[in-house]
Amino acid sequence: MSLRVFFFGCGILLATSVASCGHTKIREPLTTPTAARGTVERFTFDDLPVGVAPAGFRCAAPGPNDAKPARWEVQSIADAPSPTKVLVQADGDDTNGRFPVALVEHVQLADVAVAVQARAVSGARDRSFGVVVRAVDERNYYVARANTSTWGENVRLYKVVDGKRSELDEWEGSVTPGVWHQLEVVAQGQTFTISLDGKSILQVKDTTFSAPGMAGVWTKAESISQFDNLTLTPLLP
Repeated sequence: MSLRVFFFGCGILLATSVASCGHTKIREPLTTPTAARGTVERFTFDDLPVGVAPAGFRCAAPGPNDAKPARWEVQSIADAPSPTKVLVQADGDDTNGRFPVALVEHVQLADVAVAVQARAVSGARDRSFGVVVRAVDERNYYVARANTSTWGENVRLYKVVDGKRSELDEWEGSVTPGVWHQLEVVAQGQTFTISLDGKSILQVKDTTFSAPGMAGVWTKAESISQFDNLTLTPLLP
């Protein structure tokens, strides 16, 4: 563990960082990425047909051999943030280790801000939603996962390597089920900053995936989750 001391006038701010296994958890203070942002690629799903997966997305559900495929489809709902359609993972297979993803195939970015409005609708063990960045494919990527289950509301950053998750850091706090939240991941070099509802909550350094990759959305096991206003914004050098 390293200890850094910052002097501000007559005050002292202590900041700690914990490093292990190729990544660093940045505890305090959280810094807001300042890179200029490029042209936003936005997906509202409003002009797409209902009942099928959106064109241009790689939709999959890696997991054990007995896991069911994901059912990603566009649905029309009354209270969509961008009326009236959303993207939904609608299959409730509760196989543990099943990770449905929907990745935008034609955009490959390393330094990027990816945000989505999402709502976890149902799920007994898992009731979650996530944002994926730097995906090599559906089995290798980073994901910020928001959990709304009653056993523990939290947000975690994972790396997924060959389909296996490893937790990088966790924030514990309120992630209310059944309501819309905004989840954002800013990937800039080795630093990943996660925000929930406009507030920065986690910042981690990791070097596992550094090349440009796909981005998109994620759920786990039996989570039925809805997504709207997915945005991919390049961070400019």
